[in-house]
Amino acid sequence: MAAVSGLYTPFVFVYEKAISEVGVPTRDASLILSLLGIFNTVGRLMAGWLADRPWADSLVIYNVAAILAGLVTCLVAVTFSFELLCLYAAFFGILIGSHRTSICILNKKHLKNVGPVRHDEPPRANSPGVATVLSHAACASMSTTTTTTMRDRGDRYGAMEWAQ
Repeated sequence: MAAVSGLYTPFVFVYEKAISEVGVPTRDASLILSLLGIFNTVGRLMAGWLADRPWADSLVIYNVAAILAGLVTCLVAVTFSFELLCLYAAFFGILIGSHRTSICILNKKHLKNVGPVRHDEPPRANSPGVATVLSHAACASMSTTTTTTMRDRGDRYGAMEWAQ
């Protein structure tokens, strides 16, 4: 759970960082969130296409995207320009989109081993999909709360990005 907890906070705090630390006007700071969403969609499409290749492994896509998204997010602590925050939003959007799509693909590929059964088969568990959803919901709740507390105590975003 700890591995994915930092992947949710940039959606909440990159806008505030742009305004408070970089000095970007509100109108321009909202562009960063738009870029994050647009490239998130691009990342989802790329991961889906890539996972359809016979040589591709969805688990590798999932892990590489999560690790790279975390590393890119660590660099936000030393990012103090609008252009670099836009570049970060593009990279992070692609990576987090790939990561989230890979979760769905992994669950779908494993449905033959777990999930709904036909009447002529032995019972199987539905718990892996439910566990994935619940663990990601818990991470989203805990990570944004923790980083908000860190931001309020330190009044700066640098330590927060490194802690993720």
